[in-house]
Amino acid sequence: RRQRPEPTLRPLIDLEELRNHILCLNEDFDLDREIDADEVCKEADGVEAEAVFEVIDDLRRKSGEVRNPTAYLCSRLKGRRNDRAGKPQQSPKDTATRANHNRSQKSSRLTKQEDRTLGRRITWLNANGFNDLLDFQKIYEEAKRQGTIRYAMQVFKALEEKSDTVTIKEPTSWMIAGMRKAQKAMTDPEKSNSPPSRAGPTVSTSTPLDPPEQPLPTAVPASSSSSSMLDPRPKP
Repeated sequence: RRQRPEPTLRPLIDLEELRNHILCLNEDFDLDREIDADEVCKEADGVEAEAVFEVIDDLRRKSGEVRNPTAYLCSRLKGRRNDRAGKPQQSPKDTATRANHNRSQKSSRLTKQEDRTLGRRITWLNANGFNDLLDFQKIYEEAKRQGTIRYAMQVFKALEEKSDTVTIKEPTSWMIAGMRKAQKAMTDPEKSNSPPSRAGPTVSTSTPLDPPEQPLPTAVPASSSSSSMLDPRPKP
């Protein structure tokens, strides 16, 4: 009989990263109440990172509708914890494998400023033309794997320019492919002049790697011209 494949182990949330995300949400979003990082981290402890990111992304989209963001996050995370409690117990080997993976993830954390810059950019793009198609977690995890947001910031610019002329059906995949290509071009200059791949954009390595922080812009109405997407600063 064909054996069923073993489920893929997903890493648990890094509580220090989660605390940074919450601090950025408190600073960047007009919430009725500040999120209590201690309460949320307590409820998130032991929950898979993917599930926590999904809940936080939901709050980003509903920030203007949620009156008590701490209660909202804790309630959603408790539900995810209960879902996980119903799954089969892990073997000691699985537990050790997950622990090793979590340790490797912690060794490549982004700084709070990088976290904030990345989150702001994705939030603005999702609200101004990409209709929440950019997956924060996947882009964040790729940037963390690379150990920097420099390549993501380069590709964001290329993504905006490209979307002004054609429709990109899977902008998250396009972003990640472009980030990997930009990193490869930087670490292996001899191959940076090869023909562009269909999987991702052609990215100039001359783009400023550490752009200055800008205030979170307001959303651009749907009736605005597409050229307004290229300048994330609010109009005076």
